[in-house]
Amino acid sequence: MKLGFIILLVCFTISISAQSKEQELLLYYKLIEKKLEEDQTYLSVKSLSINTQDIKAKISENVPRYYNSNPLVFNEKDGYTYYFLYLDETIDIDSIVLIGIVEEIAPSVSTEGAGIFAAAAAPTDPIRETVFKFRDIHSLMKTNPDIYKNLVELISDQLQSDPLLEPRELNNIAEKSKLQKSKGISSKDNADFLNYNYVNGRHHYPEIKKETSNRRGRGRGSASASSGTDYKIDASLSHVTFFSKEIDFGFSGVAAEINFDEYLLNMLPWQPMTMSIGLRGLIALSGDKEDMMKDYILDLRILGRARLDLSSVVTSLPWIFLDKPGLNVGSGIVFDLKTTRAYGLPFINLYFSGGSNDVTTPYTTFLENGVETAYFSFNQWETSFSFFWNTSEKAKFRFKSDLGLAGFNVVKATYGTSPSEEKDYTAFSPIFRLEGTFVPSEGNELFGAKIRLFDSVIKGGFWLKVLTLDDVHTFRFETTFILQPMFRPRKIWEPEGPSMFQIRYRYGF
Repeated sequence: MKLGFIILLVCFTISISAQSKEQELLLYYKLIEKKLEEDQTYLSVKSLSINTQDIKAKISENVPRYYNSNPLVFNEKDGYTYYFLYLDETIDIDSIVLIGIVEEIAPSVSTEGAGIFAAAAAPTDPIRETVFKFRDIHSLMKTNPDIYKNLVELISDQLQSDPLLEPRELNNIAEKSKLQKSKGISSKDNADFLNYNYVNGRHHYPEIKKETSNRRGRGRGSASASSGTDYKIDASLSHVTFFSKEIDFGFSGVAAEINFDEYLLNMLPWQPMTMSIGLRGLIALSGDKEDMMKDYILDLRILGRARLDLSSVVTSLPWIFLDKPGLNVGSGIVFDLKTTRAYGLPFINLYFSGGSNDVTTPYTTFLENGVETAYFSFNQWETSFSFFWNTSEKAKFRFKSDLGLAGFNVVKATYGTSPSEEKDYTAFSPIFRLEGTFVPSEGNELFGAKIRLFDSVIKGGFWLKVLTLDDVHTFRFETTFILQPMFRPRKIWEPEGPSMFQIRYRYGF
C-alpha cells in the first residue's frame, strides 16, 4: 500500500508540474503573438498572398495545429486567399522564418490594418482569420520539421517564380535601419561563386537563364549569364584560354589553356621561366534536375609545365619591371581544383604542382664566394577555403577571401669543381587573399583589386575595364606588384619590388 501510494503521489506531482509548464509555455506564446499583432515597428514582417492551388501543389497533407485538434486544411474554393506572414532574411537571420498564416474569405482586398493579424477594413468586408498562429509554427518546427520546411520553400518558390513580386512589408522600419541590415549579404547557393567567375575567371561557365531577381540566398542571385557566342577567349600577355561550344556538354565541358605564370609563388608572369599548357574541365554533379545554382561544381585544371630559357627575354619585356629572375621553377604537372560548397562547408580550393628534380641546367645563377650557385623550386601546394559576400542585395561591391595553408620548397645547387645539392628553404605558412570587384550594374563590371599575403610577402593587383565593343569584346588594363618581405630578410632569389602591367582581352564573356 505504501509503495502504491508513493507511485500515485509521484504521478500526480509530475502531472501538476507538466500542466504548470504547459500553462507557462502557452503564456509565452500569447505574449509573442501579441507582440507580433500590435508592434509593427519591431520586426520586419512581410505578407505574401498565395493561392490554394499553389499551396496544394507543395503541401499535399493537412498541417497539424498545436492547440487545435483539427489540422489546417487549405480550402480550394474560389474566394479563399491565404497570407503567409514571415520574417525575411537579413544579416542576423539566415533563412525565412514563418510566423503565421491568415485566411481571407472574400475577393482580394488590401491587407492594411491596425495590426498584422487584424481584420482589414474594406468595402467588401472580407472575413479574415488567423488560422495558423505562432504557437502552431513553433510546435511544427519541432514535431514536423519536414512540413515546416515545405511551407518555407513554398514562400521561396513564389518569390522565385515571379521576379517582379515584392511582398508588402507590415512595419515602419526606417530606411537607414534596412540598409544596415542588408550589409554583408552572402548567397546560400552558388550565385556568388558564379558571379566571381563570370567577372574574374579565365574560363567559360555555362549560361544561366535569368528566372529571378536580386533576392540573394534563394537561388535568385544576380549571376550574370555569359553571352551566347560560339567560342570564348580570355587572353593577355601572360595567358590564353579557349573554349568552343563544340566541346560543351551542358553542365560539363573542356577548355584549353596556355600560361607563363606560376599560381602560388611570389613571382610575376614570365618570371618562373616556364610555360604551362593543358586542359580545364568543368563538371556539375546534379541531383534529379540540373541546377547550376545548387549543383556541386568541380572546376579542375590539369596542365603540363615545361621549362623555357627566358632569362634574357624577361628583363627586356617592356611591360615587366624586373632586374633578374632569381628562381628556377622545375617542370612537372599542375593540378588545380576548385569546388562549390557541400553540406554547408565553405568553397574548397586544392592546388599542387611538382615533377622533375633536375638541377643540371639552371637558367639563372648567382656567384656566391666565387662559386656558381642556382636555386630551384620543384613542388608547390595549397589548400584553402573561399568565402564570398556583398555589401548589399544589389551586389555592386563583391568580395572574395581565401584562407588556408600553402607551401613550397627551394633547393640550392652548387656547381664547379665540387657540385652539391641541398635543401635551402621550405615555406609552410598561412595564405590569405582578398579580392574586391565593383559592378555598378548587372553585366557591367568596372574595376577590381586583389591582395595576397603569403610567406611574409604581399602580392597585389588592380584591373580596370577600358573598352567594350558589341557587348562581346572587352579590354581591361591590369597591373601586378610584389612588395618586399615583412618580418624576415629578402632571400637572394627574390627580386626587389618587381611589377608589371598588361592588357587583358575577353571575347564572349
